[in-house]
Amino acid sequence: MSARAAFCLLALCASPPPAHAGNHFILEMEAGLASPLGLDEALSVESGGVVGGTFGVGGRLGYPAYYLTVGVSTGRFSYHGPARAGSPLVEQDRTEWRVGGRVYLPLSERLRLHLGAGFGETHHEACVSREGFRALNLVADTATLFGEVGLQARVYNHLSFGFVANAALYPETDELDFIARAARLSEAEPGRVAALLLTTLHF
Repeated sequence: MSARAAFCLLALCASPPPAHAGNHFILEMEAGLASPLGLDEALSVESGGVVGGTFGVGGRLGYPAYYLTVGVSTGRFSYHGPARAGSPLVEQDRTEWRVGGRVYLPLSERLRLHLGAGFGETHHEACVSREGFRALNLVADTATLFGEVGLQARVYNHLSFGFVANAALYPETDELDFIARAARLSEAEPGRVAALLLTTLHF
């Protein structure tokens, strides 16, 4: 094989064929870290892992690509309540489901801006414990608004990788207030933030 032929073969392998508009579905896996929003800065907060998945249907309208999405995720974080209350430990598991929309805006041939928004519900299961007292297990369900922004690299027609900053906001925190009072906090967290890595299949 000549040097020129070898160079051409290497270039083809290194440069995947361009993405086309024939893909109308996405199946996505996400993993990252999440932390509660709006808690007293004096509290000791430990970010926890989160995993989830999203399915979407849509396609291109001109250059942008639009998708209707449904998704679910689960995660955990923990924090210590105030010292005046015996520094209770709050361990909270969350399961979220959401319905929303997403748009990809091209920044270059392979790089796209990822924007998303949606609504759904979060199921909270919290364990509040302090030394010398029986642990309290509390459950709450909150309506949730979701938003996210990030970048996606379309490495192949059927595969892309991305990074997003994702936020969830709770318009009403009445049920979460029970968890806050058990930990001797003045108010419940109004939401959570997450940093996520995404692997997306396009088909």
